[in-house]
Amino acid sequence: RIGRFAKTEKPPHQAAALTRSEGEKLLATIQELYPEWHAFFLTALRSGMRKGELIALQWGDIQFGESAEDHNRYILVQRNYSQGRFTSPKSNKPRRIDLSKQLRAELLQLRDTRILKAMMAGKSSIANELVFPSKIGTVIKPDNIAVRYMQPALEKAGLRRFRFHDLRHSFGSHLIQDGASLAYVRDQMGHSSIQITVDTYGHLIPGADI
Repeated sequence: RIGRFAKTEKPPHQAAALTRSEGEKLLATIQELYPEWHAFFLTALRSGMRKGELIALQWGDIQFGESAEDHNRYILVQRNYSQGRFTSPKSNKPRRIDLSKQLRAELLQLRDTRILKAMMAGKSSIANELVFPSKIGTVIKPDNIAVRYMQPALEKAGLRRFRFHDLRHSFGSHLIQDGASLAYVRDQMGHSSIQITVDTYGHLIPGADI
């Protein structure tokens, strides 16, 4: 039982993130190789949602606003998919993520396509349907995403290896680099405390390394 006496301090984890140009290159390659997955990866990069949160996202969770200029546009993250079942988000409380104009436009186009299919099938609403289902309409298998789509796209694009979770880190990193406050980043990322935000992204704050 000497383990608890012999513990060593682990260095704090620092986020690995794609640069903006790397992110755009990845998205372009995804569009080339797997166009049906472009909206999924764009949402990951532009929202910072966890993999399970993306898989569990439903159309009724998205507030598009009246137009692209309407600030009342967001994604409401209120469920997660983990170990074969739907659960609450990691922080056990819902959060709102501001919806960028680019992401709004892509998701609107996808929604209109889904609504048309639903109407042809005699359905009146898609609010409770998954935004990103599998080809046969079931829940996506989380373990397949990086292996089948992300890693081949990274190799094709000539980029270094990243984990899928690094797309989330990229979102947080870009917010910090754009001058967003740590409190805003905490809320967008769904961290349980601002200390987690500081520990993960504090080294990215301009001037932090002076």
